[in-house]
Amino acid sequence: MKRFKLAAAWFIVFLNAALLTQVLFHEQLSFPLVLQMVGRLHPALLHLPIGLMLLVCGLLIFSTDTFRSASKPMMELLLPLTALLTVLSALSGLALSTEEGYAGDVLFRHMNLGTALSILAALLYFAYDYGKFKIQVIKGVSALAFVVVVFTGHYGAVITHGEDFITGVLKTPGDNSGAENITDSTTLFTAAVMPVLDKKCNSCHNPSKKKGGLDMTSAEKLLEGGEDGAVWVPGKPEESLMLQRIHLPADNDDHMPPTGKAQLTKEEIAVLRLFISTGADVSKTLASVEEGDSLRWYATRTASTSQPTARFSNLDFADSKTIKDLNTPSRSVAQLSLDEPALLASFFLAARFNENSVKELSSVAEQMVEINLSGMPVTIETLKQLSNFPNLNKINLNKTPLTDDMLIECLKNTPALEVISVASTKVTLKGLRVLTKRNGIKSVYCWDTQVKPEEFSSLRKDFPSIEWNEGFRPDEKEILRLTPPILVNENRILSPNETIKLKHNLPGVTIRYLVNADVLPDSVNGDVYAGPLRVTGPTTIRARAVKSGWKSSTLMEASFFTSGVKPASAKLLTPPNKDYRAKGSETLIDATAGDQENFRDGQWLGYKENVLSAEFDFGEPKSLGTVAVSYLKNIGSYIMPPLSIEIWGGNLPGQYQKVGSLKPVQPLKYDPNLTEAARIPVNAAYKYWKVVVAPVSKLPLWHGGKGEKGWVMIDEIFFYEKSAEPIL
Repeated sequence: MKRFKLAAAWFIVFLNAALLTQVLFHEQLSFPLVLQMVGRLHPALLHLPIGLMLLVCGLLIFSTDTFRSASKPMMELLLPLTALLTVLSALSGLALSTEEGYAGDVLFRHMNLGTALSILAALLYFAYDYGKFKIQVIKGVSALAFVVVVFTGHYGAVITHGEDFITGVLKTPGDNSGAENITDSTTLFTAAVMPVLDKKCNSCHNPSKKKGGLDMTSAEKLLEGGEDGAVWVPGKPEESLMLQRIHLPADNDDHMPPTGKAQLTKEEIAVLRLFISTGADVSKTLASVEEGDSLRWYATRTASTSQPTARFSNLDFADSKTIKDLNTPSRSVAQLSLDEPALLASFFLAARFNENSVKELSSVAEQMVEINLSGMPVTIETLKQLSNFPNLNKINLNKTPLTDDMLIECLKNTPALEVISVASTKVTLKGLRVLTKRNGIKSVYCWDTQVKPEEFSSLRKDFPSIEWNEGFRPDEKEILRLTPPILVNENRILSPNETIKLKHNLPGVTIRYLVNADVLPDSVNGDVYAGPLRVTGPTTIRARAVKSGWKSSTLMEASFFTSGVKPASAKLLTPPNKDYRAKGSETLIDATAGDQENFRDGQWLGYKENVLSAEFDFGEPKSLGTVAVSYLKNIGSYIMPPLSIEIWGGNLPGQYQKVGSLKPVQPLKYDPNLTEAARIPVNAAYKYWKVVVAPVSKLPLWHGGKGEKGWVMIDEIFFYEKSAEPIL
């Protein structure tokens, strides 16, 4: 035991001296790779010394003379062990802090407190075992060490999990202190995008832990970008680094969030994509976005939007059974937020709406803060019933038979009203001026009413405190772009008698298209679509909508296949990646198309480390004219067209000769996700056919993952006899 104590004492002194030296010269530190690897053990090492320190401090603070006498052998072991593990944990943390992405005041505090804790652990050991100190001094040092443990752990949690990680649990439901109150003047970025980043990104991308040199805690910091440049390209989600990293395969080192962290949901990814595709304007406010906009809907549904609810958070919660009973096929009643009592009622199916529909909500009258009557056949009697809801803060009367007189009746019965929507009604300037006589009205949504543009100008001038949302008024001189043609077909694999159908919802539009052409259709070039197109074999159709006085639409592109000749069996000669095995060899001949927007739908075979090699047995020699391979192009997710495709044939298993090959054109920039068709002429007859598809070995220099291996994703391989050429 004496040897252990002596060795422990020397180690503790030596390691703490090394720790102090390195802390003092932290800016000049540069650890070798081996020690950096040890640094990454810090999250695993720190838990044991924390537990031991809290145990030792508790035993020393609350110990009695009798206990100290009985526990001395145990303490002689625990104290040096605690001091050794604490200094080792501090040293590993110091090594970890030199890695890229760690900086800031929080790291500085965590590092200094960890150093102080190591020294306090050493002092406790020497004071207890070697010193002549009074027990009151030892208890005082123990109490100080206990406090330092708490604060050290707190700052460590801030680095890894964000602000208020420890104290956050003390907040009561509905406590939004410290969070921004979302109103119509709040930016769309703050209301819709920032909650996603806070939940899934900011624990690694904050001022204290700037992984990749990126801070995502504010719009300003985010726009500065990181070591790999800007996080997004406004209007181009496919070219935006943020979405590219999100869509990388889970086993890729650059996939974000990293494996083991909470992943983004489909809804959260959709929010980021929509925000970027609409321009990624971080200064755009909720007031400048139409109420039906998807991002606005998401923001007001998920953010802590206290505009109507914060004032009423002290109400009692309505009985859950009562709320459940009020929900019918034509009416929805729900809390605006899970942790607040305020309720929203929405009505559907105008044919089922009657005078009692609103009156039946009286059982939750106190909690009813928002009512959506859009499209309902409301009457003055309906609006009189609103007097039952003393806290009604927001009402939607869009597309109702609302008149000025009915609006006046509504205002009489809603003293707490702040937000009202009267779009697509018969309301005139007279009705809106009545609104201005009511204190408390903050926002009015009133597009498509009887109010003229010049009248809105006078309202804004006379009543600047009210937000007048009159909607979008197009510039009559502006030339608008047509939307692309709509593809009616839901399946890319056509049945024998099925045709390709296109349409456009705007009258007078001409659809120009080309089939299996290398050029693109425009307002002059291309065939005019006059009806359904019948094709056989693999077909790629490209189409645009054109109309005089309008800009031509963007390109609509789609690939189609017919079933062709089905082999008797298929066998994979090389295994796919473990995460993209689909249904094995059956995937290639099951006539089930994969989703081009979701390569994880279980219909795609994925290869990266090796080529796809598959053998097909037709039972007897089969004369073929074309083999078609259906592959996915999702450039942001590293899924590229195949580097090469080879077709081999033979009449004995394993004995083949090459009968056709193709090197698909590789993209030169980020393009939209698309399923494409590779057609390889073969003109031969064999019993056995082998298809070899190779992925690109290195992504191009313009790609965010330049130099890395690409993926190839295949969902179907089709075999066509010589007569199966596209027929229009």
